[in-house]
Amino acid sequence: MEDEKKVASVGKIMPSMNKGHKVVLENRNNLCITGIDKVDNVSPTHFSCITMNTEMHIEGQDMQVVKLDVEQGVVEITGQIDSIRYSGEKKSLIKRLFK
Repeated sequence: MEDEKKVASVGKIMPSMNKGHKVVLENRNNLCITGIDKVDNVSPTHFSCITMNTEMHIEGQDMQVVKLDVEQGVVEITGQIDSIRYSGEKKSLIKRLFK
């Protein structure tokens, strides 16, 4: 039962425990990301998620999600990591209100 809580499907919104996020890449083979709000896409060559209202795209080869903790908003990925890219613009509440 405990393990079932920690596995999320693609598209599930995860409650982020903190406002920021952290990305740790070790030897281009092990990637840990905290502060994830939503997972959009998972495949061996592409992983995308939402963190701090910004899209994050990870591209590589033979990538696997080895840990996904829904409660903490943490994901760990292994495989060859070729790129990490942010897209979209994080807009402040003031900018969104006075558009």
